[in-house]
Amino acid sequence: MYCKMLFVAVSLMLDTHPWYQLLGLCVPTLVILVLVLVDKPFRCPDGNHSGMTDGDWQMVLAQVLQLLSYAVAALCLMNQQGRQAEG
Repeated sequence: MYCKMLFVAVSLMLDTHPWYQLLGLCVPTLVILVLVLVDKPFRCPDGNHSGMTDGDWQMVLAQVLQLLSYAVAALCLMNQQGRQAEG
């Protein structure tokens, strides 16, 4: 929940600077991705926890897809700035 509040706060504070806003959204996503890969926060129901569980893999997939959507947003921003420079 704190991460979602951070995303909303960054989006509101950096509304006029789209590149800073995009960077401000990518950094926490990367941090969460690294934390999930290192800590493996989801546990098996039977108690023998070795390796990554399905929940861990789903969280990693969600974070990677989120970063991919930010990459698409960066491409759109570059395209928009190129069109504005042309007139």
